Amino acid sequence: LFTVFNIMQRRKALLHTSLRVRKASFEEVASDLSSVSLDALDGMVRHALQHERAPIRKPEERQAEKLLREVNAITKHVPASAASRAELRSQLRGMMNVLGLPSFYITLNMADVYSPAVRVLSGEAVDVDALLPLNPPSYWDQALLVAQNPCVSARFFDTYMQSFL
Repeated sequence: LFTVFNIMQRRKALLHTSLRVRKASFEEVASDLSSVSLDALDGMVRHALQHERAPIRKPEERQAEKLLREVNAITKHVPASAASRAELRSQLRGMMNVLGLPSFYITLNMADVYSPAVRVLSGEAVDVDALLPLNPPSYWDQALLVAQNPCVSARFFDTYMQSFL
């Protein structure tokens, strides 16, 4: 599975790189890429680690920043790349501005006709050691118990919700 994902990721990266590199600016980008020094990259990293918002002053660092923007433009369409994650976060923030904060809903469905706790709550003597996942209570017997005593089902629901919360 990881191999397939890796192949698909490389294919997308090469496809988008090919589409971007066919532009007329290929020679300029190639020469800029080969001329970026390690000192300029190191300065950019130190600048980012200090969380400085001041603009980059050195021309070498500006050139490296321009190349970084070019690389991010290429890789934002490649799944699981840093640029694609940044693009998705940006889209999510935009959706929250337009639509508001997301709401989460949980639907709980307590299957009281399958739970041995219903029998315990009804007051029956239940041998807990004999309960095995392979021997669940009979559906028909549980359904009859719930139908005859709906309070047991309500107590089961309340107990379940108190445990959940």
